[in-house]
Amino acid sequence: MLDITAACVQSWIEAGRTPAQVLRGVASALWGRAAADAGAGMAAIGLAMHFTVALTATLVFHALSRRIAFLRTAPLWLVGPLYGAIVFCAMNYGTLPACGAGDNHGMLELGLDTFGDVTRDPDQRPRSQAQVLRDVLDEAVLADSVGVDSFGVGEHHRADFAISAPEVVLAAIATRTKRMILGSAVTVLSTDDPVRVFQRFSTLNALSNGRAEVILGRGSFTESYPLFGYDMAQYEQLFEEKLELFAALLANGPVTWSGQT
Repeated sequence: MLDITAACVQSWIEAGRTPAQVLRGVASALWGRAAADAGAGMAAIGLAMHFTVALTATLVFHALSRRIAFLRTAPLWLVGPLYGAIVFCAMNYGTLPACGAGDNHGMLELGLDTFGDVTRDPDQRPRSQAQVLRDVLDEAVLADSVGVDSFGVGEHHRADFAISAPEVVLAAIATRTKRMILGSAVTVLSTDDPVRVFQRFSTLNALSNGRAEVILGRGSFTESYPLFGYDMAQYEQLFEEKLELFAALLANGPVTWSGQT
């Protein structure tokens, strides 16, 4: 959703659109994304949920931008995560546990995630993926310095997202941050080797002094399946078998495993 969010923020800043116009754009983009990934039925449910969240977040952001000049002039790679944080809080409002003074149990932890969405420069030209990666690194350093608790990067293999090797990006972030949890969001285990994923994140965990976190998934975007020679007909089986192997590796002992994929 962050790519859609960033696009809407960009149109807000650069075109001076009204909240109603931004929300119509959000609805159109979300419908197209959900329908492509899950079909029209599930798209309607997802659209209703995300539209409610986007409505709340957009109104909050609108109120803030009218009072804080910085939000009208700051670069998109800074404003986008702020808007994303508002979306997160809107999603979780009412479900967060109340905490008494001095009680750290159940406290809200705020995290950011990104796919490394390819943004545009002031002349509306797409930035290079190399520049986007450097922007993500700067964004993570800033997030760590202001107290964000975790930072996640996704994995995609397509032109509109720059991050295809999340562990490498997270390793770069680890060298310039001190406290944030660094995670994938997500690692597409179905089209990867569980042993190599385990090795890469174990290395990241050592380099970051125990701050690595891997989130495993099937992939809501499916470009990695044909790219790496996997059959979409085995979508569920690939994930289940590879997850079983990955779980066995967590015991840190010898593993004997066999499967059909």
